[in-house]
Amino acid sequence: MSHRLNPSRRRRPGAACVRACVRACVRVGAGPWWHVGLRACAVGLLAAACAAPRHDEGSHRHDEHVHFPHPLVVETPSPDTKLRFDASHRSEIGEDGEPDAHRTTVRVEGEYAFDDTISLEMDVPYEQLDPEHAGSHGHLGTVELGLKLASYPADTTNLLLGGGLELGLPTGKDSRDIGSNNVLEIEPFLDAGYRMGSLDVIAFLTFGFPVNENGDNEADLEFGQQLALIQHFESSLQGLLELEREHVYGGEEDDQTRVSITPGIKFEPTDDPSLQLGFGVSLPLTHEKDFHSDVIFSVFKHF
Repeated sequence: MSHRLNPSRRRRPGAACVRACVRACVRVGAGPWWHVGLRACAVGLLAAACAAPRHDEGSHRHDEHVHFPHPLVVETPSPDTKLRFDASHRSEIGEDGEPDAHRTTVRVEGEYAFDDTISLEMDVPYEQLDPEHAGSHGHLGTVELGLKLASYPADTTNLLLGGGLELGLPTGKDSRDIGSNNVLEIEPFLDAGYRMGSLDVIAFLTFGFPVNENGDNEADLEFGQQLALIQHFESSLQGLLELEREHVYGGEEDDQTRVSITPGIKFEPTDDPSLQLGFGVSLPLTHEKDFHSDVIFSVFKHF
């Protein structure tokens, strides 16, 4: 539960929006810059979709509708049938700003699409935490169940609009700082995907509500914005640039904002296009951060 620059360089509203967004995103400014930049880009992409001409995507098309590939961090808006295996290693930061622990996560995700408008998915992570001054320990993290819906406007072949709902189950262990064993997370989301030649643009808005929390430590709302650019250099190679922003309302982290960027690549190691490998590194961009870096390796198998 990520993704490019138009080689023809034709001046279109969507391409101009992407260039403006990239210029804004590479500036590590204050929180409001990111808030305005990501929201403006998402609105601009949807507006550009109505004005942009149609494209014949050939091998990029999935049945009669546009189909978007999977980023590494951001989800794809396209319902799909796949198995995904992730391994990541994160260097975490303590409250004093010093290195605090290393967290290794192995994740299995399965998704089944009933058709190209609806799918169900399940994400099962196992985390191994290695604190700086204590012994390592592992436990099942937060298992996530998701419903994804997609619609395709009739006046364009390059746009997907959708949304859905994700549930985070209390399968973790609070005492081990791995997920939670009492908090149920409810996260509705809205998403959109737009294709401009060899460039795919994906945007998500998420709204996370924890349920059954103990005390006042848990947030009342986690508002997330995600943007993924996927450049198809060729049919078997993709370059990725992903941005994530999260703002917390309530709880011990009230009014905190975190932004991260993840450059990466995806490629097909064999002649089988249904098998893909991905690699990326997530880096924090704001002063408020809880990790130094997060290295991600993914294997995708589509059916």
